[in-house]
Amino acid sequence: MNNTTCTDHPIYLKEGKNNFTNIMCKLCDKYIKHASQYELKVYEQYLMNDEHYHITVKQIIEEAQELKAETFHADPESYIDAFGNNVIWLDVHYRNKEVAKQYKALWEPRIKMWYTYVDHPQAIKLIEWMTQQDIDRVQEHILQQEHMTNIYKDIIDVRRKQLSIKRSEANIKASMNTVKHNNNKA
Repeated sequence: MNNTTCTDHPIYLKEGKNNFTNIMCKLCDKYIKHASQYELKVYEQYLMNDEHYHITVKQIIEEAQELKAETFHADPESYIDAFGNNVIWLDVHYRNKEVAKQYKALWEPRIKMWYTYVDHPQAIKLIEWMTQQDIDRVQEHILQQEHMTNIYKDIIDVRRKQLSIKRSEANIKASMNTVKHNNNKA
């Protein structure tokens, strides 16, 4: 957690980037952490019962861990599904675990599998352990990012041209005023 002093403060949830929901401190409005699927489920229970006003990060995390353990024992498949659509499961052999760690793959000890996220900058370096479907998902994400970058570049270029035109117009007006002023003196 980024801010340990906020763990006992009341919290609220706020939508973040890349489909993540962030846990925020109500008192100081600071980001605390991304909410896991289990933390979201716990918060939703409190919200449904209208008891969410004073829940703390510590409570959410503890209850989410209990729910996670219960889910894993009751239904391992739904445990895996709770990681969400943004997760890519990796088939990393033990001898390659150090390389996977180097590229920021994460280990899930309960199901003994490595994973990463579609939008993780290092994800492309883990493709040798991905299915073709997941490689396609990473490629699609990269293409979307490139498309957005190009749109932003176009917006910036248009704005620069607009500013350049305004500066040119201002320079022309200043030159014309100088000419008028010189003609009036003569």
